[in-house]
Amino acid sequence: MLGAAIAACMSKGFLMIRKGGKLPVPADRREFVDYAGEWKSLELRLDAFVPGTRVLLVDE
Repeated sequence: MLGAAIAACMSKGFLMIRKGGKLPVPADRREFVDYAGEWKSLELRLDAFVPGTRVLLVDE
């Protein structure tokens, strides 16, 4: 909700980054170790951006 509100206030687009396995379309996945030492992953649509696009990442 926060990311969508920030995008609307800035008159910019919004794209959600999801937990691994949640997107219904082809996605690029990155795995990482969180603060508790557990492996997790995030996904982003493959066609989301062109190379060189500037983005603002907002985490809850």
